[in-house]
Amino acid sequence: MADSSGFRRTRPASVGDWRERAECARFYAASPLWADRMWTFEDSAGEDPVDPVYRTMARRICESCPVRLECLADATAGGIQYGLFGGFRRNQRRALGNMAESDGVTVYSRSGGDLDARIHEFRDWLRAHPEALKRVESEERRLKQARRRAQRRRNMPDNRAFEQSTGDIPALFQ
Repeated sequence: MADSSGFRRTRPASVGDWRERAECARFYAASPLWADRMWTFEDSAGEDPVDPVYRTMARRICESCPVRLECLADATAGGIQYGLFGGFRRNQRRALGNMAESDGVTVYSRSGGDLDARIHEFRDWLRAHPEALKRVESEERRLKQARRRAQRRRNMPDNRAFEQSTGDIPALFQ
């Protein structure tokens, strides 16, 4: 469920909540529909995929946000499945959470602990391990490049069909 700033709440807001200082809160106040297109991956009807330009803009805004780690920790520990939080998609947040869990940090509810404590512990781990953010981002870029290369290979013409249609022409050049 989203509040008036557009955030999906995992728990009630507190006084002086970090969400009030989030860069994206200004976008939600100005245009909830436009902001929704930036930070989620579908339109409100769930039919139209988000333009990659909007997604890139949202990531850039998240990178400069003063409460990026709070947002990231809240979404990861809170189990939010959809959307961009702290500049990371669900699979990236899961990778970060798994890294923290392997370091002994309690992130997920299956590990026990109350939600606020898990969020704070994960946020503190993120602050202490900025290289983890960079590692997850670089892995995402590497996977994206691999997908592009595979797509280009699939779109390449099949040269075997040409060789079969030309018959003995290659033998003439020996």
